[in-house]
Amino acid sequence: MDQHQTGPEKGGNADREQAVVHWPRAMGTTADDDVDAIISVLPQLPDVPVAGQAAVFERIHDELLADLEAGAD
Repeated sequence: MDQHQTGPEKGGNADREQAVVHWPRAMGTTADDDVDAIISVLPQLPDVPVAGQAAVFERIHDELLADLEAGAD
């Protein structure tokens, strides 16, 4: 049997360890205050349920795009 096989013989997902995510402790700054303000929500991301994280990234993307389209500071 393949050592990587999962299924009834190996207990399916029950034998897998839960992945540990190591989030950055601190975030640097950019040369743009508007960008810093937009991405300032990233340190709170570990507290957001996984199901809600895509919405956070979409909002950041949209705000960064709007800032870019508004022109340079």
